[in-house]
Amino acid sequence: MKVSKRGQIVIPSDFRNRLDIKPGMEVNFRIRGNFLIIEIDTDVEGDIKYLEDKKGLLGEDDFDETQLHEIIEDLLTQQFYESDDFLTDRIAKKKIKIRGSDSIVKKSIIMMTNSAMPWFKGDFVQTLKNFSSDLDLDFHELISRYVYKLRSMELGGPEMMEMMGGEVLISMAIGEALSQFRTRVGDIVTELLIKEATTRGFVGEYGIKSVDESITKYLAEEYSILMNLRVLREFARVNLQSVAQRDFDILSLEMLDKIEEMEDPKRKKKRSKREKSKIIEGEDELSNDVQPALPDFDFD
Repeated sequence: MKVSKRGQIVIPSDFRNRLDIKPGMEVNFRIRGNFLIIEIDTDVEGDIKYLEDKKGLLGEDDFDETQLHEIIEDLLTQQFYESDDFLTDRIAKKKIKIRGSDSIVKKSIIMMTNSAMPWFKGDFVQTLKNFSSDLDLDFHELISRYVYKLRSMELGGPEMMEMMGGEVLISMAIGEALSQFRTRVGDIVTELLIKEATTRGFVGEYGIKSVDESITKYLAEEYSILMNLRVLREFARVNLQSVAQRDFDILSLEMLDKIEEMEDPKRKKKRSKREKSKIIEGEDELSNDVQPALPDFDFD
């Protein structure tokens, strides 16, 4: 889509319908990396007051710090981490050993456990703010979605939350934060893959919609481990060419090769002229094996 001289754009109907955006609704703009995010304006003040009024009513006394740690560990490692430095894909068919993963995951669990401590005092808002800060999330979106879930539960009667119990309610908050975190990571992964696909000429030849759909398909069905490699990388908060980066690059190239074959099966696949047999200069200290050289693109 083109931007007008006044900086105006039209939100495509598919997106308007999906988010139920109606004429006259307020939307907000924000920047995340190279993304310009358009989001529906939410009543964050109302959501904050709603949670503040729930002090003593979300079962914050039903569990202790040890149980909180276990809840976060279960949610964080589910479909992501196998222990002993092994990352797994979504359906646990593929796994990669990344030296240092165990330490990163444990530190992340401790970080989130500490961030959730205000919950025990009934300060649910501060807990969500801490999660937003830890995982670089949009606080308005996080609190809005969590409050929406709580309000939906209340439709089942005033005793519904009490019946669910405090562990379930804190799990819902942590789960929502991690879900939005994975969405953010997914945006990064997709952006990087589209960037490389554009360099390869895929977008110009097949169209952005076709390439985007292919990337989404492979990420969901066969290469979900790419997401988990980037999740680990985001948790590690380290620089380029460090933890998990090489495996991410290699699997990304393999995935894009498959997309090329799928889009035009009759065309002889033209492999990159860059020699993959060369050893990457500067061996990654967190990688176990020496890997072949990669094309010069930046997946950071």
